Formats: sequence, C-alpha cells, structure tokens
Amino acid sequence: MNELDQKRNSDGAREFGWEREPEWRTKVGDILGEYRLHLVSQEKSANSMLMAVNHYLKYKGLEECRVSAFRQQRKIFSEESRQLSRKEYERLVLEARKRGMVQMEHILQTIGMTGIRVGELAFITVEALKQKAARIHFKNKERVILLPKSLRVLLEAYCRRENIRHGSIFITQGGKALDRRTIWFQMKKLCQGAGVLASKVFPHNLRHLFARCYYEKEKDLVRLADYLGHSSLETTRRYYDKQVFMERKKLLPV
Repeated sequence: MNELDQKRNSDGAREFGWEREPEWRTKVGDILGEYRLHLVSQEKSANSMLMAVNHYLKYKGLEECRVSAFRQQRKIFSEESRQLSRKEYERLVLEARKRGMVQMEHILQTIGMTGIRVGELAFITVEALKQKAARIHFKNKERVILLPKSLRVLLEAYCRRENIRHGSIFITQGGKALDRRTIWFQMKKLCQGAGVLASKVFPHNLRHLFARCYYEKEKDLVRLADYLGHSSLETTRRYYDKQVFMERKKLLPV
C-alpha cells in the first residue's frame, strides 16, 4: 500500500487533487484490491483490518472506495479434541468424589446442570435453593435460572455438611467468592484420573455440554439462548453445532 500511504499522508483525497485525476477511483480500487488479497493470509484479523481501512475512507469522504469484507463460513462442528461428552463429565464428577474434592464435585454438577458461567457461581446461594431459582446478574442483564430438584437436593445436603446457612454456597475458607483460576486449576487435577483429555477440561466447556444436552432434548434454540443469557442466537448456535452435525450425519446413506 505504498501509493495509498503516500496519498493518505496528504491532506486527503480532495485536497491532494485526486478528483482532478481521470482514473483516480480505479487507482485507489486497484491498491485496495491488492491489499485485500494480501490480507487473505491474516485469517482472523483480516476483516478487522479492512474495517479500519473502511472507517478511514469514510472519514476522508471516500465511501465509494470501501472494500468488502471476507465471508466467513460458520464451522459446522467444533474441534473434537475440545468436545466434552456426557460420559467424560460423569467421570470427572466421580474422580472429584474419589479424591475427596467435595466442593469441586458440586461445582461440576452445578455448572453442568444449569449451564451458568463460572463467574456466576456466586449467585447460587442458600436463598436461591429455597426459592428453587437463582437470579443471575451479568453484563447489566438479569435472568432467572430454575434449579432442578436433583441439584437442589445435592446442594442442600452439601450446605448442611459444610454448615453453610446463608449467602453464596461456593466460597473460600475466608468467605470470598472462588476465583475462576482456582476452579480451572482444580479441574485440571482430575484429567488423568478421569481419563479425559486436558484440552477438554475447563469450566466453560461444562456450559457447552449443558447447551448441547438441552438442545438435544428440547430443540428450542430461542429458549436456550435466553436461558444461557445470550443476546445473539449466533452465539448460541456455536454451542449446538456439533449436535446438529451428528444429527445430519445419521441421515446420510451408509
């Protein structure tokens, strides 16, 4: 983009006198076209770079020279190495129980049975158990998560055993909310004993597993998006794309 840079360093296209050149639009288009081809190798950052160029062209009053972004086809399924299966989830829970990691055992089940974010664990309280639902506040939004009876029974027993009478259920010995890094680190300890790849074991993958299981049963994407707290359905689709792929695969002739 040497030629474009030279013109960009001037006082703008009109001040520079481009409008007096008969083929200035073609010249700019050629330069930007070459730059667009150069960005193909950039993959993830290509469209963001083109967006920056387009903003600059708009600022200079050259909107007709804007460059189209690359079309990115949505992945049909996530990488197999990062998909946590229901059986693997169950093995992680059993491994936590075997190791005496009682708190982690219940954290795994809470996220796996509700689909909440790890940062939303603080909203799972003793009071929420009594109300059979938790009010989640995240990114200036509020949503209500119904707590399944099976989960309530587990957590009520856990609270009695740990003498937790009010407030957040999952806290440190000092009474503070658990740090997500601590939860991540504790989960990684379970990998080898549970026979699960470390690449699959991280808190947010439990949320993905919940979403896939929910969609498999309900087939309601809009309701799932609301339950997960997603503003965009496109975000929710990423959670169940693997499930859709497997369903379509069953329909293919052998």
